[in-house]
Amino acid sequence: MPLNAFVPNFHKNKVFLARQLLHIYWPGLLLLLIAIIIGLDIYQDFGISIDEASQREIGQVAYKYALGNYPDFHQYKLRDHGPGFEWIYICIEKICNIHTFRDVFLMRHLVTYLFFVISAFAGHIWIYKTIGNRWIATFAMAAIIFHPALFGHAFFNPKDIPAMSLFLIALTTTHLAFTKQKYVLFFFLGLVCGYATTIRLTNIIILAPIFLFFTLDFIRAIKTRENTISIIKAAVLVLAGTGITLYTFWPTLWENPILGLKFVYETSAKYPWPGNVQFAGQLIPSTELPWSYIPTWFFITTPEFILLTGIIGMVILVAKMVAYPSRFWENRPIRSVFLAFICFFVPLTLVITMDAVLYDGWRHMYFIYPAFVMLMAFGLNELLKHRNKILIWSLCLLQVIITGSFMIKNHPFEHIYFNSFVPHTDNYLGEHYELDYWGTGHKQGLEWLAEHDERYGIKVFMDIWTLKDNYEFMNSPMQQKFQLTWNIFEAEYFLEFFRTNPYQFPNKDAPESRIIYEKKVSGSSIYRIVKLR
Repeated sequence: MPLNAFVPNFHKNKVFLARQLLHIYWPGLLLLLIAIIIGLDIYQDFGISIDEASQREIGQVAYKYALGNYPDFHQYKLRDHGPGFEWIYICIEKICNIHTFRDVFLMRHLVTYLFFVISAFAGHIWIYKTIGNRWIATFAMAAIIFHPALFGHAFFNPKDIPAMSLFLIALTTTHLAFTKQKYVLFFFLGLVCGYATTIRLTNIIILAPIFLFFTLDFIRAIKTRENTISIIKAAVLVLAGTGITLYTFWPTLWENPILGLKFVYETSAKYPWPGNVQFAGQLIPSTELPWSYIPTWFFITTPEFILLTGIIGMVILVAKMVAYPSRFWENRPIRSVFLAFICFFVPLTLVITMDAVLYDGWRHMYFIYPAFVMLMAFGLNELLKHRNKILIWSLCLLQVIITGSFMIKNHPFEHIYFNSFVPHTDNYLGEHYELDYWGTGHKQGLEWLAEHDERYGIKVFMDIWTLKDNYEFMNSPMQQKFQLTWNIFEAEYFLEFFRTNPYQFPNKDAPESRIIYEKKVSGSSIYRIVKLR
């Protein structure tokens, strides 16, 4: 039979496979398309956060060092920060010839968001292949994308969101590698794990459950007298892939990988941030936070139905693991739920027992949220088996409506979200927790002032660099209206964002100062504009 006789059949098989995949994943693909359209429409609305410029600097320094143009890299104070995702930003900057401050950060906001929603679709695949229900997988994908805090940070957080996104891709790849048992997938898994670690060192924790699974599979193979060599080869490939990307994308390791990792670990574990954190109505040094800091933040900033269903999922999982342990120890798709359980609880346990320095809510721990969503999907699936399906899906829809309404009403401050388990009475949140701690509201504050003061040369007091960053981020015609000054005595206005309570102005030393605008979210002021004189 001639070779071209196989071509039509090959083409038919490809079309059939494509239709089959579309039939399975079309809800997730539709949600992905909707999320992308939303992002393209609103990505210019968000301000610059405090750490964005310094994070870009980390990438620029790494790039110069790679080119041999930064000989003092070993003295660079931020070399312990992983520049992993910065290489992507740099490539796009260079390829697209982006130069202006505004265009650079608009690109970064859009790229971060697009990567975030694409990783959420990877989570859709992971959960579908584990649970087997495309509607649960789609709701779980929505729970990731439209978690208000994550959604807001997905534009202006170039560290924690990419770290979470890579961790989610690593979870999906772990599932695919162990279920399909292909060497190329194990090697790719290693590459993903290594690259994820170059963004946040804590992402290396994904290797713990991976090698636990290798150990369990190895023990089972010995007991059943199966081939153990393939398991060893797969484990070696994961380690090799991890080492390749970890070394390649983190210049701190180039000179001496062992000493470099030791330096990064020691610095990250006790990061020298000396500031105070507002938590539960108290100002507490970041080095003295109670163990409940991360659990509390997670509990009060996660939408209610997702939170409760996730807790139900954990309870059911533990009960089933006790009753039917082999179902979760053996290499089956359902083992991904056990994977999620490990990746949620182990990092929490470590930061609590190690007294890690934390601040700014739970953003450093965003990477545990996809694992929690898997537990939520597992719990939702179990509830649908034994409870009124219409009621449960109605609760899902109600959660979407409530969360969506908050996000639309408070755009572009979706990230300042607190659920109904914490009071929203007048200024309660402002007196108990940090709100817009990264100062993104400076953009909206400057825009409001430009609209309501028709003069040019408006003097605004600059007490922190994020005001200057947001000033440079504005359109050029609007920039011309302002003159930034470090001199409080010549300034006319003061734009203050909320990090810790109370605000500086008005006060008894400046009795003539008065509030002319205040932005509130959930009953609390997140920034204010003060006319000083």
